[in-house]
Amino acid sequence: MAHIRHRKVKSGNRWHVLYRIDGRMVTDTFAHPEGASEFAELVDRVGGAVARDVLRARRGSVKAGQIPTVAQALTEHIDNLTGITEGTRRDYRKMAALIAKSALGPLPVDAVTDTAVGKWVDSQRDQVAAKTIRNRHGLLYAAMSTQLDKRNIAANPCAKTKIGRTERGEMTILSRDELAAVLEAIGEHWRPLVITLAGTGLRFGEATALQVRDFDLEHVPPILRVSRSWKHTDTKDRELGPPKSEKGRRLVSLPPEVVAVVRPLLEGRAREAFVFVNTVGAPVRQNSFHEVWTAAVKRSGIGKRPRVHDLRHSHVASQIAQGVPLPVIQRRLGHEQITTTIDTYGHLADDALSVAAQAASMYLSPAAPQLLPDARRELDAH
Repeated sequence: MAHIRHRKVKSGNRWHVLYRIDGRMVTDTFAHPEGASEFAELVDRVGGAVARDVLRARRGSVKAGQIPTVAQALTEHIDNLTGITEGTRRDYRKMAALIAKSALGPLPVDAVTDTAVGKWVDSQRDQVAAKTIRNRHGLLYAAMSTQLDKRNIAANPCAKTKIGRTERGEMTILSRDELAAVLEAIGEHWRPLVITLAGTGLRFGEATALQVRDFDLEHVPPILRVSRSWKHTDTKDRELGPPKSEKGRRLVSLPPEVVAVVRPLLEGRAREAFVFVNTVGAPVRQNSFHEVWTAAVKRSGIGKRPRVHDLRHSHVASQIAQGVPLPVIQRRLGHEQITTTIDTYGHLADDALSVAAQAASMYLSPAAPQLLPDARRELDAH
């Protein structure tokens, strides 16, 4: 608990804030009561040691009481966002609440250093995946950019943060035989949806938002257009909105197997009709389909517990196994950044290394035929 003492000196009035660091009483002096009060409140919120670091970082560059904390900056940023659904705003608020509970939350934004942001990132590495950390950091970065525009900070402390990688969450890849077993168990009504998910890599919310007008089966090759996805709202209802990112709007080519199961669902139906519906003809909801999926996986006897989203992972694994380049996969999945594709699926590309070596060999062997026997023996030895 910090205490404030007022003293008159020859040069004027001074306010001393007394508090403890590691059990030792220390004092910091302020020329104005507002600064002393703000600092005392900060000591009570974050502790003496952190508060003193904040004081040093601020260097008296701002007027007391005018700079928001990180928690306040996040709230302000989210409240003023436009062009997002209320469901997305709710998700951002959940992330902001987690950040607010961290060591960064009570800090004035002008006292946040790149080192403090780095420590915050490191503190999460054993708890959540790199993608989750990246999402939280992205929200903090955006809020700090708003503060930069307001000239409350001189630079964005998130600008140089390196997220790196964390241990990857469990990803269940279905083999062809395992997928066939699940398709057999799930039944005729749901089979086209599962085949489409596995054959395109679409997210569940994208696939179930597809309408008849989104398919062009006469195109060479046949394609579908991803232009919308189901979004959560603050109620139990859903609403259609744009994909997760600008690159989420995309064309996806279709294999013959998807064309075969989708064609009957398109014929004679209105352009705005949803292609995949439940057993009573209504749009498919994730919670109800999850029950169908879980039961089918159990009946299949494959000995794995894949999520519906693992159909997307399995699709990517099949693409990589056939040597499809990651930038092509990035566009197919609708990832905004290639780093997302690499961070998520780069480990699967190890299986494709031999394909790259074979391609290099085809290029080199005519130019250096005399090296080929020795090279073959070297490869065989390993």
